[in-house]
Amino acid sequence: MNPGALLVFILCLPGLVLTAAAQPPPNEAWVHLASEHFTLMSNAGSREAARIAADLEGICAVMAQIAPGTRIKSPVPTQVFVFKDTKSFDPYRLGPNGKPEHISGYFQPGIDANFVCIDASAGEEASHIAYHEFIHILIDNNFRNTPQWLNEGLAEYYSTFEVDGDKARIGRPISEHVLWLRSQELMSLDDLFQITVDSPDYHEGERQGVFYAESWALTHCIMMKGRADLTRPGRLLEAFSRGLPPPDALNAALGLDTSTLDDLLVGYVSQSAFDVMSVTLPRSIESQRVSSRPMTRAEVLFQLGDLLAHRADHQKPAAEKHLNKCLELEGSHSGALVSLGFLADRDEDAERAAGLYRQATEGDWTDWRGNFFLGLQALGRIASDPGQGDDLAPRVQECRQYFERSLTLNPEFAPSRAGLGRTYLFDNATPEKGIALLSEAAEQMPSREDIVLDLVVLTARAGKLDDARKLLDQRLRPTGNLDMVEQAEKYIEQCRTYDVAGKEIERFNVAVEFQNRGQLDSAAVVFGSLAESASDSSVKRQAVEAANRLQRAIQQQRAIESYNEGVEAANAGDLLRAKRLFQEVLELEPEPELRSKAEEILQEIDLALKRK
Repeated sequence: MNPGALLVFILCLPGLVLTAAAQPPPNEAWVHLASEHFTLMSNAGSREAARIAADLEGICAVMAQIAPGTRIKSPVPTQVFVFKDTKSFDPYRLGPNGKPEHISGYFQPGIDANFVCIDASAGEEASHIAYHEFIHILIDNNFRNTPQWLNEGLAEYYSTFEVDGDKARIGRPISEHVLWLRSQELMSLDDLFQITVDSPDYHEGERQGVFYAESWALTHCIMMKGRADLTRPGRLLEAFSRGLPPPDALNAALGLDTSTLDDLLVGYVSQSAFDVMSVTLPRSIESQRVSSRPMTRAEVLFQLGDLLAHRADHQKPAAEKHLNKCLELEGSHSGALVSLGFLADRDEDAERAAGLYRQATEGDWTDWRGNFFLGLQALGRIASDPGQGDDLAPRVQECRQYFERSLTLNPEFAPSRAGLGRTYLFDNATPEKGIALLSEAAEQMPSREDIVLDLVVLTARAGKLDDARKLLDQRLRPTGNLDMVEQAEKYIEQCRTYDVAGKEIERFNVAVEFQNRGQLDSAAVVFGSLAESASDSSVKRQAVEAANRLQRAIQQQRAIESYNEGVEAANAGDLLRAKRLFQEVLELEPEPELRSKAEEILQEIDLALKRK
């Protein structure tokens, strides 16, 4: 989110500090609205919330056109809170000093939900925050490796979205950005393309303003230059998802090189006015219904308490007061119990958290969040202390049951699918099911690099090393997360080593079978090959020892065969042939007993030949 361009500064009374107990008045009316893709809660009345819901659904309809297969449904629920005025918003935007922060809205991510909060009294700038953040959610849910300039540029471009009848207007000029562009020198596109969330230019002073303004302008230029085209950014997003670097992505998606685009941008920002794109909305938008109902006092306290529970630590006391008050009004409210468990987990009180989660999931285990968090706890215990054999299997099965229940209750919640897939890393079950679960979760949440890493590991463990390498190179390496890339490379190499060792062990066992069946020459060839070329040191050592033993056994067998042939030749009166055969026996270094007999017979043959 752009704190410089989007947030409206609100004048607060000096020294005003709100207590953690601040809650909405008991008689305050709140309404719950549900459209096709959104849940909104508001004390500003249903009309304002319905307007924002309609605009958000309009954005969905337009964004669905930017690239084939764009998923609008979020894998993590997004709750939109519309506060009627600054006073009612203040308790939910407190800073560490206990005073309200000077913002008209914010986005709060969470593991089980995302929250968008806006102050309706701030005018259209407040709704711009909701639209800006929703674009980020859509991009994260559909594309990988999105560069920061394009992510923020699109969010800014769509932030001024408005619906007018059956038309949507997109890309209205943002005055702050236009002023920056008029007064500041642009950074080079090469520099712009290098900026990440960790870059100073993304956070600091004037350079931050230039970054946001230039990102917006470049996106505006791409969308509007020549004939306006909704699909251009979609083609770019898909090119970056494939892992292409900026020059290749620009060429593949737009047929432009960096230098040409740089010249286009300079000319574009110097123009006196910026065009606005007008898009006809699908007829289906007009027929969409928004359901509205009043919220109970307990429900309001739970929803606001859950919002606070996901905020910074200094708002945890307020969250607990909201949630405990909810339980006073409705003692069996499973949502409030889960949110209190979530707070206990944040305080590293896992035992208390688990008790609250179980209380919320008693009976027919109807709370999907409670089962999800119980699954996370079980997964964390297994990861920190896997154990072995009979101890591990029931623990993994228990963990799976929690995630499976969560998915049964909420099939669209992708983090439960990712957690269930991850359990297959910890046992010897067939990995195909885990691979399928992780693959689906990775498609639902393409920006979650940890899921891709789990998928690489499980794919490699299944022996599909080429597929694991492909995932690493195409999905993980382009993210720039060097730590995860290193982990994946080490695991693939480890599996490759195990795979080679396994195949060498199989060859060793084949040689043993040859030996047991008396096929000593065939066994010797395999043992000899392994002794010379095996990469596993243990296999190599054993092959050398086996080859030496087998060579000795073959010599003994040949010595016995030569001895028997010599006896037959002597009995047939062919003393010269018999002599050669017994000499061969001695050259083969037979066992002492056989050597002694061969030497005695040779002496007798020599005497017999002398008598002739």
